[in-house]
Amino acid sequence: MAKKTQFVEQIDEFKSVTTEDLTNDIKEVAERAGIEPYQMTKAVYYKNGGKFPDWQFRKRGSMLGIIKAEFGFEGDLDLGAIRGTAQRKIYLAKLQREVGDWAYYENRLSDAFVTALKLHPISISARSRPKFSNQKHDRMNHALISDTHFGITIDPLEVEGNAYNWDVSARRLAFLAQSIASFKIDHRKECGGLILNFGGDLTQGIIHPEDSNVDLLAWQILGATSYLVQLIDYLLDFYPKIVCPVTTDNHMRIVSYVKGKDRARSQKYDSYNTIMFSGVQHAFRNEPRVEFIIPRTPYTNYKVFGRTHCLTHGDTYFSTGYPAKGINVAKLTAQVDHLNSNTLSGDQIQVFLAGHVHNGLYMELPNGVRMFINPSMSGVDPFAQSVGFSKSNPGQWIYESAREHVVGDMRLVRVKEADDNSDLDKVIKPFDYSLVLNV
Repeated sequence: MAKKTQFVEQIDEFKSVTTEDLTNDIKEVAERAGIEPYQMTKAVYYKNGGKFPDWQFRKRGSMLGIIKAEFGFEGDLDLGAIRGTAQRKIYLAKLQREVGDWAYYENRLSDAFVTALKLHPISISARSRPKFSNQKHDRMNHALISDTHFGITIDPLEVEGNAYNWDVSARRLAFLAQSIASFKIDHRKECGGLILNFGGDLTQGIIHPEDSNVDLLAWQILGATSYLVQLIDYLLDFYPKIVCPVTTDNHMRIVSYVKGKDRARSQKYDSYNTIMFSGVQHAFRNEPRVEFIIPRTPYTNYKVFGRTHCLTHGDTYFSTGYPAKGINVAKLTAQVDHLNSNTLSGDQIQVFLAGHVHNGLYMELPNGVRMFINPSMSGVDPFAQSVGFSKSNPGQWIYESAREHVVGDMRLVRVKEADDNSDLDKVIKPFDYSLVLNV
């Protein structure tokens, strides 16, 4: 009976409610909620302690009707605040879409790697290796491999005089492998091994808006990993030891919402190049004759016969200039002198290796430092053609060093003659877009 009496009292109380009472309560609730009265909704009203039931509002039309009538006059609205809220909502929606897109594509790329490695973990085939002498060696062979741009397709109907795809790139790399294997072979007993300098831009990456002629990053990295594993595996039959200095580059940089599109000025090692060489290293984890040198610096220094070699791609840290346009020897010399001025005499650079500019050059600077600039393996592509380059000679440097000589014999291997030689497919098997790496 007491509950019934209480309910009747509440009904009587609400009978005396006026539109002014409802309006005042909406104002109080809006103040507690931190919003303007015209922004009020039923959900916000009751969540923040609105005391009048919905039927009281319906008696006078609706809550929305009262809000429009009491608070919706144009002169009472803060139009700047309304527009600001709308702009923030538009910006937030756009930001959410962009971040969501990046997360989606990053997840797809990650899933592709995981799937590929689960289906077929990278490994090398076990076979007998030739025996090499343990005597003291007085020679070392070197190869500079850079700007191979695996994953780009160059149509000869678009770029006259050049064609490039996975088949052509495999044959050019195989031809280079054979040249490295036979280089100075008459002195192989005196040779302590091979230095394979990986100077960057090994895949094309996706860095230009017009990159419609390049493969997905997953295909690029899977194909390039396959090629590098086959290259090293092949050369192990010809050298007692292979050392692989690695430096990163600009084409394999990670372009993301956070990093942006510009070249990396810090943490340059955070790149697809590093990810790719992780797979290559795992392929040779049980082969003690293969060694990798991969620092976090934008250059890689190492010593041969006590002499420091410096490997960098050439897009940051050191500017070589463009041999196709002209070389400022004084500027190159000054840059090397600056680097050497900050190091001990025993660690000063004596051989400098770079790529990036797609034209080959060897010179001895006035300060005695030897410098190699590597051509590209891919040759002129549509982007290079668009900025005025119509000709190039695809190739890669190989050379030897000795205890008595900083740089001995050298050869610029012209690789274009390999394009139509299908026999080279037995050395480097062309990538077939399979997630199962068949090497």
